[in-house]
Amino acid sequence: MVALFAVSAAEAVARIDRRWSGAAGARPRVWIVGRDIVYHQTPDDWAGDIYYGPDSRWWKPGATPTPLPPP
Repeated sequence: MVALFAVSAAEAVARIDRRWSGAAGARPRVWIVGRDIVYHQTPDDWAGDIYYGPDSRWWKPGATPTPLPPP
């Protein structure tokens, strides 16, 4: 996200935490293990999903999604 969307490292970490943590600031979930589906996407794909939201369709040609607000 830092390289792709020119956000600070702190904002990128906060966005990742928001996406992959439990409710109310609980510690991050531990689910990225083994043959998890997370390994089937590239880092750029995850960055787009986390920055724009998974339902934004940011990957579609001609799409102009709005970034999610910073945490």
